Amino acid sequence: MRHRAWITGLRAEATAVANGDPRHARRLLHQTETYLDRADSRANNALFGNYQRPSFEHQAGLTLAAVGDLPAAERHLTASVTTRTTTENRSRALIGSRLAAIQLRRQRPDAAAHTVLTLASDLEVSSTRVHNTLTGIRTSWRPYLSDPNVAAADQLLATALQPARDGLRTR
Repeated sequence: MRHRAWITGLRAEATAVANGDPRHARRLLHQTETYLDRADSRANNALFGNYQRPSFEHQAGLTLAAVGDLPAAERHLTASVTTRTTTENRSRALIGSRLAAIQLRRQRPDAAAHTVLTLASDLEVSSTRVHNTLTGIRTSWRPYLSDPNVAAADQLLATALQPARDGLRTR
């Protein structure tokens, strides 16, 4: 069932991105959640054992963002990032940066700044996707830099986005 949940979640995300059919994508997300709830395999036991609730929440957030339901996407991405352990730095950085980008699209720079500031220790990961998302965030919140929280988050991102001292940064 866990494998079926993962595949169905991928179908939901692909459907949303490919043709933007929100009803079909939502039906597939509902099926994904049902399969995940019924999963009888132990988590971390098999190839698809890592597909758990936080992964579903991330996938649901991406799917809903692709069909334009930004409030629901924000809720799901928040659920994903807040339920991940502190050892999942890369996942927290990726999902948190995507969450902040959604919050900015919703004209919520204060929430985006808060999200970025709470992820400060996770932002040192080496990831092109994280780097690109954070760069986009810095561009998007320029009009809000007079807000002290946004300015503090922007300074954090400026530091996090600096290249490594040796001039090379693996992504």
